Amino acid sequence: MVSPTHRLPELADLETLAVLGEGRLETAHLEQLHALLERAEQRLARSQAHTVIALAGGTGSGKSSLLNALLGETCSKPGVRRPTTDHAVAVVIGDEQSVETAQPLLDWLQVFDRHALPAAGLRADLEGAIFLDLPDIDSLVTAHWESADRLIDRCDLLLWVFDPLKYAHAVAHRDYFVQLAHHAEILLVALNHADQLAVADQQTCQAHLQQLLTEHGLGAAQLRLTSAADGLGIAPLRDALAREVASRQAPLQRLTADITSVREQIAATLPAAEDLFLDEEAVVSAARQAVGLHDLLASAAERYQQLGQTAVRSPTLRLLGRGLQRTWQRLWPGRSAQQHSATAAAADGLGSSQGDQQTRGAGAQRSAQAPAAGASGSARRAHVQSGAAPAAPRVAEAPLQWGLSEAIDATAQRLPGPAAQRLRRVARQSADPLARALRRSLAELPITPRPRGWWRGLSALRALAEGAALLGLGWLIARSIGEWLVLPPLPVPMVAGELGWPPVLLFGGITLSMVLGWAARPGLRRGGRRHQLRIERELKVQLQRASAEGLLLLQEELEQCQRLARQVEHSR
Repeated sequence: MVSPTHRLPELADLETLAVLGEGRLETAHLEQLHALLERAEQRLARSQAHTVIALAGGTGSGKSSLLNALLGETCSKPGVRRPTTDHAVAVVIGDEQSVETAQPLLDWLQVFDRHALPAAGLRADLEGAIFLDLPDIDSLVTAHWESADRLIDRCDLLLWVFDPLKYAHAVAHRDYFVQLAHHAEILLVALNHADQLAVADQQTCQAHLQQLLTEHGLGAAQLRLTSAADGLGIAPLRDALAREVASRQAPLQRLTADITSVREQIAATLPAAEDLFLDEEAVVSAARQAVGLHDLLASAAERYQQLGQTAVRSPTLRLLGRGLQRTWQRLWPGRSAQQHSATAAAADGLGSSQGDQQTRGAGAQRSAQAPAAGASGSARRAHVQSGAAPAAPRVAEAPLQWGLSEAIDATAQRLPGPAAQRLRRVARQSADPLARALRRSLAELPITPRPRGWWRGLSALRALAEGAALLGLGWLIARSIGEWLVLPPLPVPMVAGELGWPPVLLFGGITLSMVLGWAARPGLRRGGRRHQLRIERELKVQLQRASAEGLLLLQEELEQCQRLARQVEHSR
């Protein structure tokens, strides 16, 4: 058996739309989709050699009389009591085999008052037609119009019968024709009892009814004047029905029209796929706020200057400092451990103050930003001056949750309620994987710079200068000791006049070392700024990579929403 989607390719698009719309479309639209798919499968699984033609209309429109006139046989009993038709009546046109084949279709339609007529005489061209005389749509009995509604939804062709006095009745136009805007190909309209009107009035009523149909998008529907009493328009209407029955396209045309109608309703709730996007600037801003970009860059610059100052520091003072530190540790090991713990606490205070500041609400964070920055800055300076390694950058999730919600807010406002809620929920859930990706990326940042060559060169020059100063000092000390012990004086070569080399080496070496140390400060500040800019450039790359890695779920959900919008647009 050929699958329904092969016989009607639009059903495959509808099935895809139903899958994509699950949890994203409004419940009413999802119910429409599933009901239409179920109805299409059930209808296409039954006889397509038959065309179900439903005669619908209000009380007194003459549906039963018109049906009898079309078939040339009294199959549905007309009367003056209202409503006359209290249940649907089916008339199958064809031989015994055709009638037998139609039984499963009639069972699905739930029409049990069944009649069969041979395809002969006036009905010769109606082989395979199943006529349904429906209860009145404006009946006071609820079961009547419920039965009519169900069969109007399931029929292949709809023949709407109007009475000249009620052809503009609001029930038909408001409750039915508005919903049938895409069904002009399977709709025929009969302005019945036309014999009760003068010729001029017939034309006036027909023109007005045509205008009303056009306003509902049904201008292409076939509109005919009919009268069961004198046979006006009966033969042309029968011929039009015979052509539709012979083509056997009505079932597919009906389902296609239903699909178009549902699709248009869903399309009205969805924006274009191009309007569904993630605000990347908001994501980057949230990521910068979460990692504490300002403090991070300031820490990188200060780290550069601290390492540079340590590298170009006076070699003599550096050696003396190390010796004193070791002596202190040997004499008072307890106090040394306490100082080390205090330094570590200051370093941890830098990270924790950043994390605590970032985990506050967005509004409180802005109001407390200035004092918190001062506190973290002093902790950072204490940490840098301690010479310890920089604390691992921390990432707060609260700014990420807020920033991701802002990044998808414009898109969420354009989506149906369920899709918007789902997208916002995924955005909040994406804060944790994004935070983890940011931590991994920040761990790769070279916050601590590599030693620079000019640091080693300047340190070597200071070592030479201080070595010369120590040589001059030693020379002077040795000469003084010799004079005190009345030993033969050490020779002192002269630089110029009475100026000897020992004081020149002493004071010249000290002066040169100090000048070199002062000259290094501007270079260290400029180097710190360059290192800061380099870290900022690399941080941008790391943030982009972390966003791509940490927002996979959010991007996937956004792509599903885009696919949903494109699917609706493609199917239209």
